[in-house]
Amino acid sequence: MKRILSTALLLGTLAAPAFAALKPGDAAPAEAHDFAEATAQFKAAGATLIGMSADDIGTLHKFSTQECSSKFPVAADPDLKVIKAFDSVMEGRNISDRISYVIGQDGKVVYAFHDRNPDKHVQNTLGAVKALTKK
Repeated sequence: MKRILSTALLLGTLAAPAFAALKPGDAAPAEAHDFAEATAQFKAAGATLIGMSADDIGTLHKFSTQECSSKFPVAADPDLKVIKAFDSVMEGRNISDRISYVIGQDGKVVYAFHDRNPDKHVQNTLGAVKALTKK
């Protein structure tokens, strides 16, 4: 089964600086919730979602159950070992960046999408998974 490693998508929603268009009190653009809502579509395409964050396990547990509706696992990587291995550390900061990867059955990265704006991560990543399953 193909795996989707949504590296730091969750941390990106927790720790990224607010976008200029947002005002205090506005809902944060949590694409982790969007991935949770699309879990069935990823499963239908033969993929498994995995989230990664530099947050501690306590913070992630609360975030995972609320934002992700416990629909996919989220791994804690407070030492940034895995996040660094995936070259997903935000430049100039010691936190993870917002990057989505599609990893094929052979363990090789077949798609990477880097954008701090969360809007296109689910759409682009799901599209890459569907294109991979058509091959």
